[in-house]
Amino acid sequence: MKPVHEINYLFNKHLLLTEIEHLKGHSKAYTDNRYSAAADNWRIIKETNLKVGEKETQRFLDFYNISNSGSCRYYILKKNTSLQMHVDNHTTCSVNVILNNNCAPVTVEDVDYFYSTAILNTQKRHGVINSDTDRLLFKISFFDLPYEELVKIVSSVQ
Repeated sequence: MKPVHEINYLFNKHLLLTEIEHLKGHSKAYTDNRYSAAADNWRIIKETNLKVGEKETQRFLDFYNISNSGSCRYYILKKNTSLQMHVDNHTTCSVNVILNNNCAPVTVEDVDYFYSTAILNTQKRHGVINSDTDRLLFKISFFDLPYEELVKIVSSVQ
């Protein structure tokens, strides 16, 4: 099974993009206790009240009748920088939604994947070499739902 599974679910990208643009000032450098330094080029927005993000997350969960709760957040990868190859900490898989026209692919185990909205197996080594545009991402992280199971759930409805 490929580690990136593109899906056709229609998130309200306009509202999500409006929310991330409004909250950019609340972004923080991503930190991970496995690494000594914060990644200033990789910004996260999650502690703030994400009204649109939470609404879109719940709409997604309800549509697919997923009882495992997902946790939403936004990420900003600064232009002309990269996100080192890594495995997500405590996240089994995620739904990733690219919010702008940045076409930088995610690289998973040495293969580039281009997508607009996809399920990502975050337990596989992945990273991004970004283009000349900030990469704006909406992400629903799952902590106890295996990638294969989420793909199966979504595929059975589409």
